[in-house]
Amino acid sequence: MSAQPAFAVIGHPLGHSMSPFIHRRLFSLLGVDATYAMQDIAPENLATELPALLAKTRGVNVTIPHKQAVIPLMTRLEGRAQIYQSVNTIAVTPDGAVGYNTDADGFRHALQEGGAPLSGRVALLGCGGVGRTFACEAALAGCRIVNAVREADREMAAALRTFVQQLVQESLPVWEKCLHSEFLTHLADGTLDEACFKGYIVEDSLYLREYAKVFAWGMTKAKDMQTIRTYYSLLSFVNESEDAARLHYLRHFGLTDEGIQSLPLRPENRAYVDSMIEAAKNGEGAAECMMACLPCMLSYGWIFQKLLEEKPSVQDTLYGALVVDYADKSYEAACRDWAAFAEKVCEGLSDERLARCREIFHACSEHELNFWAMAASPRSDL
Repeated sequence: MSAQPAFAVIGHPLGHSMSPFIHRRLFSLLGVDATYAMQDIAPENLATELPALLAKTRGVNVTIPHKQAVIPLMTRLEGRAQIYQSVNTIAVTPDGAVGYNTDADGFRHALQEGGAPLSGRVALLGCGGVGRTFACEAALAGCRIVNAVREADREMAAALRTFVQQLVQESLPVWEKCLHSEFLTHLADGTLDEACFKGYIVEDSLYLREYAKVFAWGMTKAKDMQTIRTYYSLLSFVNESEDAARLHYLRHFGLTDEGIQSLPLRPENRAYVDSMIEAAKNGEGAAECMMACLPCMLSYGWIFQKLLEEKPSVQDTLYGALVVDYADKSYEAACRDWAAFAEKVCEGLSDERLARCREIFHACSEHELNFWAMAASPRSDL
């Protein structure tokens, strides 16, 4: 056995940690030949001792007070660690140290096991690394958050909300109106006129065609290949994940994707897509592009998760496939990746540009509401 641990946990102090016991037991149960040690690192020594430890280990867990302090020492942050700006797991890879955050997975799994949905009003006690993570999860799930902290931690608590989380919280009243719109109310209880749904599917198909152009503008303004790859992956996800149900419904109504392309967009839809394309075309870069796209992405996930929670019987109706697609965990995970990218491209922007991004996000949320109102009336040309 190696004299150095293959895995370790760092923190200061570490007397409280159960990580060694838990991991050693898991290694034993899984038949994994590995060691796990505790490494107490004082904050003032982190910059020198952590790199030395990573050179001798395959991975490290991170606990207080280092979850934010390790970030400058990472080669990159993955997904949720980027959103939360909090790292609890470091993987040592050939490309360097990669920071992850698995707190949210445990948090959400525990809620699911206990039969407690992450919805409605949430009381959050504290504002440390784990508190930051739970606040992000609750915000992205559309919860209304009350954060109880000590007087000395007020400033830290205010900083918990990232820019995208602020936008989501600010937009919830509009998304609530979308959820309770005439179209979605009738869809949820199975009484929606099929002619209205047929019109919605056609309108959504035309919308997605224009939506793709927003990403195209983003690609033309991108300054690096990673950003271009991100736009491409987003566009691919939209095409691959949304096309199956959409094309299924078109076939159900005796329509084809090619056959509807000559149809005009209704005024509400045209105003929406023009607004998005203008924001991406005239904006300075990725921030404006993502602000135009995010309201559709995030509101759909929030709306259909809520709708499925409130009316699970909708799964057994004609409209069930649409609801389940957007309420699915894979769509939720994709939304978190999109939010992380948006957060990243908004970092360090001027107050003026952030104000413009906020304006775009809220305008597109209002367009979403107008789209749902439009969908309550059938198209006259089908």
